[in-house]
Amino acid sequence: MGRLAYMNIRSEALNWLQQKGVSRTGCQVLTSKRYLPGESWTKEKAWWVWVPLSAIRAGKTILIVCQAERQSSNFRLLEVPAEFFKKHLAGFAERDDKLNLFLSAEPGREFREERGSGKLSLALFERVV
Repeated sequence: MGRLAYMNIRSEALNWLQQKGVSRTGCQVLTSKRYLPGESWTKEKAWWVWVPLSAIRAGKTILIVCQAERQSSNFRLLEVPAEFFKKHLAGFAERDDKLNLFLSAEPGREFREERGSGKLSLALFERVV
């Protein structure tokens, strides 16, 4: 994804959080566009984020803001405690001091992590705002 597209999604996601009154204090905010099957290594709809291990070690809550639909300025929010990542660290793919999360956007498997060996679901951390 090009830097401009990343910045547009990130800017839109941060505005969305502000409009919804979601506090970002003490949180690491990550954003992802919704990838189409042709753009995804799984050849399915997905979201892709890198979680800095430094944020996990610091005990920050990880806010993952995912584009709800392609070309949409509506988002879905995951609010994941650092402890979850610490507890299941071995089940995630890690590279360059970051967790490489590839979350399924397919119905019935939404927010299941596809890259790591654990195939862990983050769906229980979805926060409706």
